[in-house]
Amino acid sequence: MLGIHKNIVLDENRKPIAVQIPIEEFERLEEIIENYGLAKLIDEVADDEQLSVHEAESLYRKVGGKNSAAEIIGLDRSTLRARMRKLNIRKA
Repeated sequence: MLGIHKNIVLDENRKPIAVQIPIEEFERLEEIIENYGLAKLIDEVADDEQLSVHEAESLYRKVGGKNSAAEIIGLDRSTLRARMRKLNIRKA
């Protein structure tokens, strides 16, 4: 389990209104959530028709923008590029 160091922010009536966490823990949570979403997407499309090499290359070349790979899978372009680097997916 990921230990989270949090501070609860209270309003003037002592009602919780926000949570503060260190940026490093936020970034780790963000990565976990993105990885979970990517894994769920992979599971959802596991039975879909496989792309040809040409189709895959065409999507890879178009990581960002209209009808891009990032848009299709619902990730920010920079996030998709980072994930691709992390998985060592590179242009041939």
